[in-house]
Amino acid sequence: MAVHAERLKTHHVAFMRALHAEIRRHGGGYSEIAAETGRPVQVLMNMFNPNNMDTAPPADLLLDVLEIVQARRAMNVLTSSMGMMLAPISGEQSDDVSDATAFQRVVHEVGDVLSVGTKALADNQLNSSERQDLVREISEMIDAAQAFMTRLQG
Repeated sequence: MAVHAERLKTHHVAFMRALHAEIRRHGGGYSEIAAETGRPVQVLMNMFNPNNMDTAPPADLLLDVLEIVQARRAMNVLTSSMGMMLAPISGEQSDDVSDATAFQRVVHEVGDVLSVGTKALADNQLNSSERQDLVREISEMIDAAQAFMTRLQG
């Protein structure tokens, strides 16, 4: 058991789980990452598997993979653990969208969070699927709000 692998995967388990899930959902998955980094697929799978304590990615590979898969969820987990949040460099909305439309997107996303959250909590608890749904909806709400705030600060 590699000490640095165990430390990374136990102290930052939520980050590693989020990143592993994002890699698996990414269009090319581990195969694309292998092609871009020149590493064998199985080695990558072992390094990024949050349950494999024998190996972990070196820092340069970790950063490359975060960029390749645009790991927003994993980065949100990391920044949230520091009491911060990601903010886009520029708003996702184009200039041809009106202020009213941009604001309506924020309201719509807030409504989605309320709807999904209310339905998920009807039994006063959240299962893993409901948690994932809420994380997705909250992320979309945050993205819309950040884009609108960037637009306002213009």
